Amino acid sequence: MENCYNITSLIPNSIEKEYIALISPYEDHLIQVGIFGYQSREAYFHIVINDAETFIDEIPKIMDSNIKAVILRVYQFQSEKFPNNVQFCKSLKAKFDATKIPYSFISDFNFTTTKMLIAANISVNFGEFVLVLLTADKYVNVNMIELKYTKAGYELIRHQSIRDLDEGDEELGEKILGTNELQKIVFCSDKPDKPLIKTLKNILKAESKKFIFVDDMGNYKYTGAGAIEESKWIFDKKYTKFHVLPTTARPYIIGFECGEEEFSIFMEDDTVALPYEKIVIASKSSSNHFIGYYDLENRKVCRLETFALGDDNCHEYEVTLKIDVHNQPSYAIRGINVQQIIDFPSLCNEKMNDEDFDEEFEKDPVIGFYGNHSFICIWDDTKEEYNFLDSWGGQRGKPMHIAFDKEKPYFGKAAEETFRKLGKFVVCDLLQVMIRTEEELQEYEHQSFTFTKDAENPVLIEFDTFDGTKKAASPAFLMALLLKQHLKAIKKETGEKPNGLGFCILKDFHWEDIERANNCLEDACNLLKLCSYTFFGWQ
Repeated sequence: MENCYNITSLIPNSIEKEYIALISPYEDHLIQVGIFGYQSREAYFHIVINDAETFIDEIPKIMDSNIKAVILRVYQFQSEKFPNNVQFCKSLKAKFDATKIPYSFISDFNFTTTKMLIAANISVNFGEFVLVLLTADKYVNVNMIELKYTKAGYELIRHQSIRDLDEGDEELGEKILGTNELQKIVFCSDKPDKPLIKTLKNILKAESKKFIFVDDMGNYKYTGAGAIEESKWIFDKKYTKFHVLPTTARPYIIGFECGEEEFSIFMEDDTVALPYEKIVIASKSSSNHFIGYYDLENRKVCRLETFALGDDNCHEYEVTLKIDVHNQPSYAIRGINVQQIIDFPSLCNEKMNDEDFDEEFEKDPVIGFYGNHSFICIWDDTKEEYNFLDSWGGQRGKPMHIAFDKEKPYFGKAAEETFRKLGKFVVCDLLQVMIRTEEELQEYEHQSFTFTKDAENPVLIEFDTFDGTKKAASPAFLMALLLKQHLKAIKKETGEKPNGLGFCILKDFHWEDIERANNCLEDACNLLKLCSYTFFGWQ
């Protein structure tokens, strides 16, 4: 590494005094540092470094005062000395911040797009649109990048690939051109006279006055030009001639653990504008959650941070994922108390006093459903009002999980823990099953059960059991098992089994979905031979 100290001193007989460094991955776990003249754009040399950790430590000694800025195209770099690329980039950023050397991280996508704009020598006005069509020898497809020029730089409007060129020319033309009025259409390839370019020219011939052709994208001169142009933007944010606004370098994920597997609640595409913020609502759960990204090259989830949602004092949680302009992610969690759950006893009181409501609703216990939790309100003769049943968790309710890893099924929090640890043997999310049609359930996937059917039941939930076999039951039968636990808790509190029940779905669903859920609840009540049951909405 000492041979790289004062790196520009390695340039013989150079009259230039200012240089730009481009740092990028090189083969397996190696780093390449290229040095370019700031004025000449000439590539003087590049060195390959095999120890990324030592390289970062020695940056103050390597990057001498003649290095005007550093471009960091390193989002694909991997090394065993760093748990993930985000941590590597964080270490790089900290070192350059400490040394006060100007720098900019740039994704492969943004750097390639910048090089194509430079190669085409694009010049358009603010508010105008440019379409870049990139072709490569490896694939018979067209990579389409539509950009809008703004005062801050080129904003990505559309990034798509077309792999099927067998459609008619008119349909393909519409798909390629999009809906915006284009000022320039740039055809980029790595060599001239490519058949695919000729095909595209013919399809888009009506727009021929807007054509620009670049057929030497493999030329290394564009790499140097790209580094120089990006450095000019670092020094002067008003210089945006070829600057592409930053985008996400990878698909970021919010997910959770279930047994030994990981599942995503949300996964964003790559090449989304930065800075980026996404808020997702996570149901109350004992499962560990995490933020991370999907490693496209190795096709695996790379976990960055693991966290618990919080204590049991909230109904659900708001998870905010933020990605800054350097592709550094962070997150925040906020507990949410759902108003309609808080107001559930008041709603029951209103229905009790509503003369237009079902006459059969006579101080019956009422069960409310929200997400994967249920809540019970019972009538208090002393106060003459409905209140939450404390033994059922009060305002916090209980999880609607059923576990079958033992000979006798068990329920609630204990079953939820089994789901968290094993990821199977458990039926939960019944409400999500009940609101769906048979057709919709064909597309619905769950971590711990699948769907089947027989001559009598169009929908059966199939799950693993304690003896190694799979069993199947209808949603109504499983709901009846859950309701039986509710009835036991009510009887323990009141001293008698109720003759009827009220039901209220406390989450926003379409009325047809609620009707399907109510039909399933009705079937479950009939299995339990309940005398009466009533349904009402919370709104």
